[in-house]
Amino acid sequence: MLAMNACEDRDFCSSVMIDFTEAVDPSTYGKLKRFPDDSTENCDNHNKYELCARRSFQVLLIQQRILAFLLACTKAILHDTPDDDLLTSPLQEAPPIAQILVDKHAEHTSFTNVLNIAPYRGWDSMNFSQLRGYIESTCTTQKDHIWALREDPGYFRDTVQEYLDHSLCAIALCCSNQPNPYIRWSGYKAYIIDKMLHESYESLNGWSELNKRLGEFNELMQEGATMQRQSRAILEFERVAWDIGSRLLTELFECSRAAPEARKLLRQKCGTSFREYKYEFVGVTTAAERRVLDVLDFARPKEKTSLLDWPRLLALHLEMVDHLLQTSATARRMITGRLLSLLTDLSIITECLRQTSLWSKSPDVETGKVSACTCKLTMEHTAYVAFNSWVKKALADYSPPWDMVFPLQGKFHYPEHKKSARDTVTAMCKAEQNLDLFWAAMDSQFEKSTGTAQHQLIRDCLEGSGIMHRTAPWESRPVIKVKTATTLNLEYQPIPNQLHSSLTQITGDFDRTTIRDKSKPKTRGIAKPDLNSIALTAVELHKSTNADIARTYTVDKRTYNIFRTFFGAPSEGVEEVPKSAKWADFRRAMVRMGFGVEKLQGSAWQFTPSADVGSLRGIQFHEPHPDSDITYVIAKRIGRRLGRVYGWHGDMFKLA
Repeated sequence: MLAMNACEDRDFCSSVMIDFTEAVDPSTYGKLKRFPDDSTENCDNHNKYELCARRSFQVLLIQQRILAFLLACTKAILHDTPDDDLLTSPLQEAPPIAQILVDKHAEHTSFTNVLNIAPYRGWDSMNFSQLRGYIESTCTTQKDHIWALREDPGYFRDTVQEYLDHSLCAIALCCSNQPNPYIRWSGYKAYIIDKMLHESYESLNGWSELNKRLGEFNELMQEGATMQRQSRAILEFERVAWDIGSRLLTELFECSRAAPEARKLLRQKCGTSFREYKYEFVGVTTAAERRVLDVLDFARPKEKTSLLDWPRLLALHLEMVDHLLQTSATARRMITGRLLSLLTDLSIITECLRQTSLWSKSPDVETGKVSACTCKLTMEHTAYVAFNSWVKKALADYSPPWDMVFPLQGKFHYPEHKKSARDTVTAMCKAEQNLDLFWAAMDSQFEKSTGTAQHQLIRDCLEGSGIMHRTAPWESRPVIKVKTATTLNLEYQPIPNQLHSSLTQITGDFDRTTIRDKSKPKTRGIAKPDLNSIALTAVELHKSTNADIARTYTVDKRTYNIFRTFFGAPSEGVEEVPKSAKWADFRRAMVRMGFGVEKLQGSAWQFTPSADVGSLRGIQFHEPHPDSDITYVIAKRIGRRLGRVYGWHGDMFKLA
């Protein structure tokens, strides 16, 4: 063995290999292979499962020491169990990693925590089931994004403003110390709207295609299809993930430079286009600020290919960003919510590429000698490519109606956080009308250019989300005249003490809960109900048509207050509804409802329902940034999403 380790017998080393993959006998760990010619190429074989004799013995020595260490740990933990019982006890299947990490009442876990326990949980093991949960939740998020852009004027306004805040044109020029002159051109606003539409539609298409491809691959595995068919499905899945990752890296780099706190430290070189990525540092930058920009520099366009081809390297960079966010207040200030959203999506793409890489190196695939050379991809004629072409054709040489959008506060002033009043309801109705007019103009343009106003993917997304929320107009109510009751002249006569009895409610101790407060007659008409009751939503449709209307959840007070904030006070509620909530309380409430909670990289949290929820569909929410407080507006958006996905409404929650 020492001779083999020193590789003294080179003739034997070059003509003998050990194969760890093709042994079918459980008692045989490997199989020797001898070659008739003494070829030195065998020592440099890139296959990790076929190694030359010297490297094979090195692997066996390392594994022997690892197994001895693990055996000693096992005996120390199970010291009360005799050795004979340890060796003769039947082997039990290891629980899936999701079950190990996400406890029903645990606070949360994160990708970083998973990586820390990787040596003990098999980080290199495939888990397509968990990956599919991530993809389905992200696909649901993209559908809700498309729906909210058409339904909620406030959400549309905030999204457009977010794109404006992360525009490269906002970076000042070196020569004039002023933003790019292009930002003052009217076409710039049309460019921002065009970019938002492109990215929103392409994101929906990409994640829907990923979900579809992974579902097809899962069916092929269950059917026991040939390795050739499985390889073709997984390679096409990898191709879509690669395309999405390339787009996300481009967006991440641009936004990391154009974010409000980052662009203060940069200047664009004069005479160059803002798309050439030529910038330089100016002024005084602290070490922490420079560190943030250096860490985010991994998304530079020239390095996209190498990062996507090496998902482990991309995962390492994402872990560095995640660690920086946990340890640096400067990083939390500079990295905006849009950047965190991009980092979340990129981390899931990284997981997709990592899982496909593990699958291609698994023993069955390696034994079958399946590679990209033996599987011809047919992505050019798929619906995925056709949808992107449909979007580009519709928006080519077309300037979106920016005058229908700007000024944002004027066109989409949506005061849903204020109390119901004539001015409030009128402003909300006007904003919703402006939003409907904008999307009508866009659908008309798509139909004019492509012959189809809404692609089937967009139509399915909108039709599957229920009824669009629209505020009922304020209507003047007729004045109701109330006749004043005639007052009777009664003479006060005190009750004698000898007739007073403390055992009766009439002459004894009064129970104030049985006394009804006097109501003042209304003389100015019937007051308008709250905004929560005048809006026709898919949740109300669910309440009136679904057979599960009688289903209720008995929860504790903290959970009860959270859902009162999200869905409004129930019909019998008398206390004032809280106008904001803490993110930690919302996370706790979802755990109490039976969800597993997992922190993804970025700002996203994955909520995976258990069997008690009555749905297998997971959902993702982004933690508010930089503060963790959920405002009234964000709470209402979360409530509408929960209502569309799970059919929840305010009357379903009862206080224990």
